[in-house]
Amino acid sequence: MPLERMNDFFNTRADTYDSHMLDVLGLAEFYEAIDSCFGEPVKRLLDLGCGTGLELDLLFKRFPDMEVTGIELSAEMLKKLEDKYPEKNMRLICGSYFNEDFDGSFDHVLSTYSLHHFSENEKLGLYRKIHAALQMGGRFVFGDYTVQTAERQQELLAENKKKRREQGIPDGEFYHFDTPFTPETEMRLMTASGFTDVEIIQQWENTSIIIAKKRDECVGSVYGNAQRDADYINSLLDFIREEYGIESTAISPTKRGYYGETWKMDAADRSYFLKLDYSDAHRLIYERSFSVMEHLRNHGIDFISRIVKTSDGRLSIQYEGAVLGVFDWIDGENVQNKRSKIPEYHMLAKIYTVPGEGLSIPREDFSESSAELFFKQWNELDDENICSLFEENRDKLEHRAARLKHFSTLCRGDTTGLVITHGDAGGNIIASGDEFYIVDWDDPTLAPPERDAWFCIHWCWAMDAFNSELRKNGMDYTLRPERLAYYCYHSFFFYLTEYMSTYFEIGNRGGEMVQKLKKYFNCWIEDELHFADTIS
Repeated sequence: MPLERMNDFFNTRADTYDSHMLDVLGLAEFYEAIDSCFGEPVKRLLDLGCGTGLELDLLFKRFPDMEVTGIELSAEMLKKLEDKYPEKNMRLICGSYFNEDFDGSFDHVLSTYSLHHFSENEKLGLYRKIHAALQMGGRFVFGDYTVQTAERQQELLAENKKKRREQGIPDGEFYHFDTPFTPETEMRLMTASGFTDVEIIQQWENTSIIIAKKRDECVGSVYGNAQRDADYINSLLDFIREEYGIESTAISPTKRGYYGETWKMDAADRSYFLKLDYSDAHRLIYERSFSVMEHLRNHGIDFISRIVKTSDGRLSIQYEGAVLGVFDWIDGENVQNKRSKIPEYHMLAKIYTVPGEGLSIPREDFSESSAELFFKQWNELDDENICSLFEENRDKLEHRAARLKHFSTLCRGDTTGLVITHGDAGGNIIASGDEFYIVDWDDPTLAPPERDAWFCIHWCWAMDAFNSELRKNGMDYTLRPERLAYYCYHSFFFYLTEYMSTYFEIGNRGGEMVQKLKKYFNCWIEDELHFADTIS
């Protein structure tokens, strides 16, 4: 049977599409599962391949005022959707989502039973567009056909290619043939497009729901005032050639970690990771991390970055006001999801067995300094918009400062169980095949394991897994609720002070900092703080 043009295929089936999906294929459970992925209010939704809007039916019941932009190839399918919801706030576009611009900033992007017709390259480009269209902290909800093996995936792609060749179909024209991928392939493409927290939410024999989150940055990267033009790059590469003896063949920006300026640099025989920190607030912290990383590697910890020393043996070097470090490149993707948690805890528990006494790094004192610094910064603010935002959240801020004071008092004075901690290991996991690495050791501190564990305090299974890994590595220690709560409240204020330090260093940048702070007051940390509020 010859392949049909995509729009013709769905135009001829528009009248029976809903009954086919719900009654013949029995997909009511799938659409209920899609609806359950949206736990928070949806304000602006981009729906790719929106069809007749089956995926919107339950969402509109809960979020009747949400603004929907729908893109669909089939004019007849769009007509059904328009007739179904004539009063809703919808902007419907008849066209290809590969060609259309995604105007505006969306808090959610959704696609159901639409993306299983396209190649890896086509999807990779689209997923990057989706990532760019999302607000920080926004989510891409993917619900579609999937296959269970890579072999089946390749068989379908080959069959599609053969049919298109036999019919003389040019590349770039859309004809209907199902080429679903494995969930692992979809997750890899999403991660390669910049998404974090990529996670399978629900899976059936031939269908998967995956959610991918655009990282909600607690602080913006600080890049100093140097220009990143050709002269800057050439100067940097000349400096590396002179100080490290490395001749670069290519260099490109890469985003790993929260702070600093990061590059991937290729040479004839290998690749390197470069990180420069120009920030007044972080240069010294970054510089002292090198001796800790070297200490860990000397004690057999091989799942962290290997430092490349200068020609005269230095671990780091100064470059135009920045601290520069060069590392072996670890090929892989930055991931943070439930699947990465067990490897993360396993690696951290091994690190905790390395002696930390004698290292020139901070030692936890369980102080209230993060809240004290924040309120001091607030008093020094001269930006009316930021001050107004803080006033709106004054009750929340004062409550959390009081909670921090309470747990600081409970924890202060007990210095048992201090180990070398990372501070944000979960956000700095690199997955390379079946191997995992912890990178970006910017802020190592002698502290209890809770400093690394609090990020998932609201997941009981995660706390159990963390304790289990501690025991497996011979540590007679169990995570303490009061210490976990301390780090929740301390970190809430610490991230705020990082925002403010960035503001005092580079300014509001046309209101950008206000927007970041607004999002921060409703980001992922709220789940941890709500749980911490239950601890006495």
